[in-house]
Amino acid sequence: MSEEQGRVLSAKDFLSQRLQTFEVVLPDDSGIILIRELSGGERDELEHKLARGRRNNDDYRKVRAYAVAMSMVDESGAKMFDKGSDKDIRAINELSGRVLNAIFDEILTRNGMKAQVVEELEKN
Repeated sequence: MSEEQGRVLSAKDFLSQRLQTFEVVLPDDSGIILIRELSGGERDELEHKLARGRRNNDDYRKVRAYAVAMSMVDESGAKMFDKGSDKDIRAINELSGRVLNAIFDEILTRNGMKAQVVEELEKN
């Protein structure tokens, strides 16, 4: 292994890696939000929700709002919404479809899920 690749991580160091946070500029430069990359477990949850929507012909209701609630954080990294809260999901779902879709697209891209989700959606 070259020095450029770094050192071999211990289990403790491996498990202590932080999830990255990214700025997202909203359409029409209406502001900036922060999204945090999904943990492995969160990604599994989102993929499960997408797969369940496809199996049930459920047209993926609320999946964009759910993804935003899972990912959007404040400057300290604290989540701003509760993905389990119907109130939060309803409120996010009231956003402009264009804005919500732009955020969802960025979440998928930053988590390496965009191609997979586009392929799933095209099957329907």
